[in-house]
Amino acid sequence: MEPFGPEAVRQKIERLQLTLIDAAQDAQERTGETAARLERSRALLTAPPARVTALIDRQQTMEHLALAEEHVALGAKNVARQREIIAELRRDGHDTTAASALLVQFEEAQALHVADRDRLLRKLHDQKQPGSG
Repeated sequence: MEPFGPEAVRQKIERLQLTLIDAAQDAQERTGETAARLERSRALLTAPPARVTALIDRQQTMEHLALAEEHVALGAKNVARQREIIAELRRDGHDTTAASALLVQFEEAQALHVADRDRLLRKLHDQKQPGSG
């Protein structure tokens, strides 16, 4: 049997699932976890590897989306503040060349953040909702 062949991987997944089921049962005994919650955990742990992978992919996409949302929010603040700085410089009769160049960089970065967020939203929409099919 190949050490990384499909059968070896399947067997390793089965062993890990059994280990996790045992750990979940131990946790239930120690913490008084409800039977329904334990059953949900067991269902996930005994799910086919493709379903587990899909759940992990969806979770990772959601985490990346949360980070992208933070980047969009911070980028919007940076753009707004830089516009205020330019207005103040202009009002006080100072050169705005460097500040305007920085604003262009902020706007370009913001466009990338928005595009990344939108890509992740589409990816999340395209991923099947767990249990929906």
